[in-house]
Amino acid sequence: MNERSIVRTDEPATGTRSVFLLITLLLVPGIAIAVPQYQGSETGVKVVVTRFDDNYPEEGSPTAALLGWLEAVYADHPAVEVEFVDVSEGERVIDFLRKLPAGSFLVFHGDGALTDTLRWDIRCDVIVNGNDTDSDVPFTSMTFKFDQDPSVLASEAAPDMISFLSRSALAMVYLRSGESNIAGQELSMALGTTDGVSQDLIEITETMIQRIREDIDTENHRQMLTRAIEEEPDNGDLYLQRALVNARIGEYEASVHDLDTAIELGPAEDDSYAAYGGSIIEILSIMRRSYNAGAIIGPGIFDSIESRLDEAVAYLDRAIELDPGNAELYLMRSAAHGFLIDWTKALEDLDTSIGLDPDNPRTLAARGCVNLEMGFLEAGIQDLSKAIELAPDSAVYYEHRAFGYQMMGDGELADADLRTVSELKADNQ
Repeated sequence: MNERSIVRTDEPATGTRSVFLLITLLLVPGIAIAVPQYQGSETGVKVVVTRFDDNYPEEGSPTAALLGWLEAVYADHPAVEVEFVDVSEGERVIDFLRKLPAGSFLVFHGDGALTDTLRWDIRCDVIVNGNDTDSDVPFTSMTFKFDQDPSVLASEAAPDMISFLSRSALAMVYLRSGESNIAGQELSMALGTTDGVSQDLIEITETMIQRIREDIDTENHRQMLTRAIEEEPDNGDLYLQRALVNARIGEYEASVHDLDTAIELGPAEDDSYAAYGGSIIEILSIMRRSYNAGAIIGPGIFDSIESRLDEAVAYLDRAIELDPGNAELYLMRSAAHGFLIDWTKALEDLDTSIGLDPDNPRTLAARGCVNLEMGFLEAGIQDLSKAIELAPDSAVYYEHRAFGYQMMGDGELADADLRTVSELKADNQ
C-alpha cells in the first residue's frame, strides 16, 4: 500500500508505539525519575541484621563482627539504630519486612558461613512503604555474593565491601527523605572503600552521584521559581516553568496544580504559546514514562493532563500562526495529535515539518512510525531508514524499523536491526 489515504481506526491501541516515539523525541534529556516518598518513623531509621549463624553472640561470630562494623560506619548518624533481630522460625521474610517502619532498611540478610572461606550472601532491602502497605513488594532490594578470609572478623574496621554496601543503603534512605546532599556525601564516602567492589557497582555509584547533583540543581531551580512567583503571583509563565520542574522530579500533583494556574492566568506574551502547548505534552510524556517504569500515579492526575490536550493543540495553532516557518512547532503539534490518536493530522504536521527541515532525523523517525501505524509500511521504513542515515547511533530508530520489518514479515532484517539495537545499548552503557 503506497497511497496514503485513510487512517486505521479499528485498532486504536496500536498507537502506543508511535505516541511514545513522538514523546521521546520531544523530551528534554536527563530527566530525573523521582524515588518513592520517604515516610519516616518516630524512632528514626533502623538497620536490621537478621541471623547469619548459629554461633551468635559468641566470639568469632560473623553476625557479632557485622554489628560492630555497622555501628562504627553509622556512628555519625545518631538517628540510625543498629539492631539484631532473629526472624521467627517459619516466618516469611517479606512478612517480617512489613513490620518495619518506612525508611528503615535491612542492610544484610542471608548466610555468612564460617569455613575456610567466609562466604557472604548479602541482601540490602530499603523499606519503601513500611508496615501500612498491602503491596507484595514493600521494599527495594539488591543482592550480593562474595568471599572473604575469616581473618576479617578480627578487624575493627569494616571490610571495604561491607562499608560500601552499608553506606549505599543509607544513601537510599536519605534520598527518600529528600536529603540529597547527605545521600551524595554517603555515596562519595562509599567510593572511598572499593577494595573488592566490582567495577560495575563503582560506575553505578558514580552515575548516581551525578544524578543527585542534577537533582539538587533542579531543586534549586524550583526554589528560585517559587521566589519569583511570590514576587509576581500573576505571571502564568512562571507557574508553567515550575510545573515542568515539578514533573521532572516526580511531583505530579504539584505539577498539575501549577499547570492549571498557568493556564488560568494565560501566556504572558506571544512567544509563550509554544511553551504552553509543549509543556502540556512534555508533562504528560514524563508521567507516562514514569508510570511505565513503576511510579504510582493516580488516574485523576492523568485525566487532568489528558483533558488539556485540545488546549495544547490550540496553543500550538496560535504559535504556528505567529511563526509559520518554524518546523519544530509542527513536530510538537504532531505529538499532541498522536496522543489524541489523530494520525491524519499528525502526519500532515510531520509532512509540513519535513518540508521546512528535510534533514531532521527526529521528524523523519516520527513520520516513519506514524506511517507504520497507518499501515503505510514501505513509507514508514523509508523514513526510518533516512533517519538512521542521519543519526546512525540512535538505537530507538533501529528498534522501530525492526518493528516495521516484522509487520512486513521480513524477520531476517528485523533481527539484524534488533542486534544493532543491542550493540548500541551495550556501547551506551
